[in-house]
Amino acid sequence: MLGCSATTRTGTNTTGTAIRKAIPDFQVPLINPITSLTEHLPISFVHQLLETNANTPYPLRFTTLVQMIWLQLQSVLDPDRLGIRLSIALCSFPATPGGPIRSLREIVKLTTHQSLQLSPSDEIFLGLESLCGHCVGTCKVSVVQDVDREEYLPVRRSEGECSAVAYPIQRGGQIAGSFLVSSPVTDWFTEQILHLLQTYTYLLSLAFDSDQFYPLERIFLRPMPSEAQQRHHIVTFPQRVFKSLQEDASLLRRQAEQRAWQEIEEALLNEPIL
Repeated sequence: MLGCSATTRTGTNTTGTAIRKAIPDFQVPLINPITSLTEHLPISFVHQLLETNANTPYPLRFTTLVQMIWLQLQSVLDPDRLGIRLSIALCSFPATPGGPIRSLREIVKLTTHQSLQLSPSDEIFLGLESLCGHCVGTCKVSVVQDVDREEYLPVRRSEGECSAVAYPIQRGGQIAGSFLVSSPVTDWFTEQILHLLQTYTYLLSLAFDSDQFYPLERIFLRPMPSEAQQRHHIVTFPQRVFKSLQEDASLLRRQAEQRAWQEIEEALLNEPIL
């Protein structure tokens, strides 16, 4: 893993001390950092987002909304271009109607100020071994300020990840998945940043369909194999989709893709955890 750099917070305090020595009567104006961060969510953007949600054709709606939200978020979240990683892990569609949710599938990934990734080959399954899995299983925000020292929460470590937070994507007391944010800096998630990310998680829930949310009593996540173990199954996704469409001409492509992911999930659940 790449070395983790510690954040530095001494600059503001040093400046304030120097000013008070030079001007004893100087009073620093009280600024609520949470308010100042949420001011970067202008009403014009909210209006545009709601308009897009109402008018975008269904096949394009999810991708369009997520891109809009993340582009707005990254300019506020990462002005220093650290390379913050954002991802969404969706509850995998159950193998049987009314059946349990056994895993999550990472469906969108972005590193701030880089291109958005939506290729199926980039997707992996997550479960109890991951921070996203813990977040979904408990339906609570899960924060890890130093992945190397974390002892109580599960973390599926990736190269360069030093701190991370996962938010449940909720609606009406049900859950669709998790929004994961990873930083290359330890102790990066201040109260202000956590508050900002929670607000954007609420916005992300707009992108999901109602049938993608599940009651908590159906969440029974299992541990999933390592990314390396998963790859030789995930690369078969296009072939599985093509085969399903060939065998059943009445299937929509979305249904064929869903069936392919179910087959891959089943194969992964039968893999030994190394």
